[in-house]
Parts: sequence; C-alpha cells; structure tokens
Amino acid sequence: MAHKETRSKHQRFLQRLEGLSSEDRQRIQKEHIAYMNGERAMDANFGESETAALSAVRSSQRAPRSTPRSPMGKELAYLKAKKRLISEQRSAVAAKTVAGSGRKALVARKSKDDDEDYIPAEDDVD
Repeated sequence: MAHKETRSKHQRFLQRLEGLSSEDRQRIQKEHIAYMNGERAMDANFGESETAALSAVRSSQRAPRSTPRSPMGKELAYLKAKKRLISEQRSAVAAKTVAGSGRKALVARKSKDDDEDYIPAEDDVD
C-alpha cells in the first residue's frame, strides 16, 4: 500500500536531511521512497542524528507567551475609569442597603403625636 505525503511532512523530511553526509542522504532518500511506494514497512531510519534533528526543529519553533501583557495607554485609562465607576455604583447601592444584607434600609417616618394635649384624668390612673 502506497503512503501519501503532505507538503509539510515532505518539508520536515528535507529539513532532517540537512547536515547529513551525501551517502547518508542518498541512503535515507532511497529508504523513504521505498516506504512511500509501499515496499518497506517502516520509514527511513535516521539513526542517532534523528533525535538531534528533531530537537533542532523543536528549538527553532517559537515558544508561546507565558502571560498576557498588561494594558497600557488608553486601555489602561479606560479600565481604571470603569473600575472606579463600578466601585462608586457599589458603594451607592451599599449605602441604600442595611449593612450589605441586600435589604433596603428602613426610613424612619416622623409622625405627629396626636395626643400631645391629652391629660390623663384622675379616674383613668390605676
């Protein structure tokens, strides 16, 4: 059964061939062609240089960023203003609630005392 090779796999194969002697290159290319035609069960054997070539390819790849960059300039000013606005809104809500319990604060109503002029009678006193 013939194997199919993508362009990227072929490019990696050619990169691995770089730095090898001409005899090794020819031998490995023949083994690889035989593998691609289905004549061999395993692909070409690079030997000890295979691990060195793989590590060279891996080391040339770019490492991902460890942490995202912090905002600067206009973004920083926008975020600070937004944080301040949210803080003000939260403090306004907290002022309206009873000690942060979520319940609205009761407003003490002042009512006039209708019985200000009441004088208890002597017979009402026990």
